[in-house]
Amino acid sequence: MKKILVVCLVSILAGCSVNKELRSIDGSKSDAIIEMGYTYGGFEKPIVNWDGGLSKARVLCQNWGFKDAEKFDVAYKSCQFYTSGGHCGELMTKVKYQCTVK
Repeated sequence: MKKILVVCLVSILAGCSVNKELRSIDGSKSDAIIEMGYTYGGFEKPIVNWDGGLSKARVLCQNWGFKDAEKFDVAYKSCQFYTSGGHCGELMTKVKYQCTVK
């Protein structure tokens, strides 16, 4: 019985892995910046398709007349809402891409 309880507890605490695709959130042609991001639940472990995000950023940059895009190294996380227990119910991670001429 204790083994079952431990296995269940570990499974709950480990969270669920979920595949996430980046979507465009914001951008500035004059600054040559594309902001992309994804949301996920507080107990989810996102598996992010970074290559797909770069491809999307490249297309957006090319639509503005640039040649390519490069991802910044820093990602920003923020809680979108808190549960009644004070835990984060949904997180958003944002990353920026610099449009380039090379």
